[in-house]
Amino acid sequence: MKKIVFLLCFLALRLSANPYQDFQPEAFQLQISPFEKEVLDGTIPFFHQALIVSGIQFSDIPKYQKEYETLLKDISKEIKNLTPYQQADKVLKILHEKKLKRYEAGQTEILTLFDKGLFNCVSSSLFYNMVMTDLGFPTRGVLLPDH
Repeated sequence: MKKIVFLLCFLALRLSANPYQDFQPEAFQLQISPFEKEVLDGTIPFFHQALIVSGIQFSDIPKYQKEYETLLKDISKEIKNLTPYQQADKVLKILHEKKLKRYEAGQTEILTLFDKGLFNCVSSSLFYNMVMTDLGFPTRGVLLPDH
């Protein structure tokens, strides 16, 4: 008897009107700032984006841009007559000579990498991909199961 009462109550609840059955979420427009629009449109160079995320003052960007461009020119000269594989390897060696000075586990900012030479896997791979892209190499990040 208890099973029948329970079953009847269960069916009554299931058949009753569900206040959410006709729920339709409303579409909305995501509001983004002019700066966010420039980032999403690709108007702001990736190097600048990385500096901004690191907390740089906008007025300091030209100084870092000049240093970055000098680094790219120096690297370009050194890898000019090498095969693509040799170029990629040489760029990594040059970055370790000139910028990547010491590993620090929690250091993910490009600004700190530039100023102090401190890096971790995230900041160094981001920086390497940024440099390689600006040198004309097609690059992408890859997430590996163990790291």
